[in-house]
Amino acid sequence: MNAIHQSLQRAWQRAQNLMGITLLPPEQDDPQQDPALLYEVRLALQDMNDAQNYFNSISDPELVDYALYEVEAARRKYEYLLRQARRAGLRVSQVQG
Repeated sequence: MNAIHQSLQRAWQRAQNLMGITLLPPEQDDPQQDPALLYEVRLALQDMNDAQNYFNSISDPELVDYALYEVEAARRKYEYLLRQARRAGLRVSQVQG
């Protein structure tokens, strides 16, 4: 399971560094940006964090496949939404929690 965990950590870092896009706290958003898309990106980031936390907390080997699926699905959704944000020209900076 250690190799799986290391692979997930690398994927996690890639997702967090994707295209240099991160998020500002909601109060610092540019009002001309698409608030719905920013909300979706934030929600996807929270889902990705939740999936990673779940994976880190499981102790039952039977749940590893499920946890891996959740992490990968959340990461892909987050990356997709970050690409959409970039295409839409949204400016975002550092993620807050």
